[in-house]
Amino acid sequence: MKRKVWLALALLWMLPGQLPSVLFATERQAQEGVTDQEIVVGMSAPFTGASRSLGIELYRGSMAYLSEINRTGGVHGRRVAIKAYDDDYQPDRAVKNTLKLMQEDKVFLLFDYVGTPTVTRVLPRLKKYEQLHFRLFFPFTGAQPQREPPYDRLAVNLRASYKQETEGLVDNFLAVGRTRIAVFYQADAYGRSGWVGAREALAKQGRKMVGEATYTRGTKYTESLDRQVAILQEIKPDAIISIGAYAACAAFGPGAYFVVSSRYSRTAGSEVFVARHDLRVHEPARVVLARARALCEEQLQHAFAADE
Repeated sequence: MKRKVWLALALLWMLPGQLPSVLFATERQAQEGVTDQEIVVGMSAPFTGASRSLGIELYRGSMAYLSEINRTGGVHGRRVAIKAYDDDYQPDRAVKNTLKLMQEDKVFLLFDYVGTPTVTRVLPRLKKYEQLHFRLFFPFTGAQPQREPPYDRLAVNLRASYKQETEGLVDNFLAVGRTRIAVFYQADAYGRSGWVGAREALAKQGRKMVGEATYTRGTKYTESLDRQVAILQEIKPDAIISIGAYAACAAFGPGAYFVVSSRYSRTAGSEVFVARHDLRVHEPARVVLARARALCEEQLQHAFAADE
């Protein structure tokens, strides 16, 4: 197990030339997912359906980096390949893909999964097959389950959590005097995670959300969200935090603008506060990488402690 975690960290966060070659020198053929020519990592993500842009762009971004690594010699002469399957953002398909990657394809590790509904269903499978020592690296979700026991040892997180993101939005809204905060969210584990984050952030300030409205996962941009707009219109919030997929939030946007702006003067310069939880100012790459390395080191310590 120690060797697998070391290799995973080195593969993703060290320059190939810095990886001690002795790690590949012994029992090479016994290491599943690693041959003399190739290191294979497994990915399950939406490549079709309403959320396909998330999976497609995450895959493209990863391949842009890995292609350069492979072009310059790979990891000690081994090219890195991604074995990717489409789950259409559906939990059952993600579980099926995961079992195939672990049991049939025998990949080296799991990588770049997309979505809270899918990842939260996959985690129990990783726990069940913990003896296989698989880890999920950098899932594209800010949910809490992979950050807390018993699943925190099975995943290495890079992105911020939904709780951190929504807390930042709540704090900033309150700082500018917007105290009547409502939440529009996707009715599943993803949306609920953000809802919990907003509620807890408000509670820290001695406040409560004034209302909420939900929508069904897979809602398209062309669909009507008039019902949700009407619900929030009655509540009269002065800020709305949206926790949802791009298409649904875009469909909700015009109505949300009306809900919030109707409480304020429409004169030039007036501001309307409607925010998606993940629209944040991007930090410098060096800051993001530093955080990722720190998280990897923490995960490594957990793995070593478990072996002792």
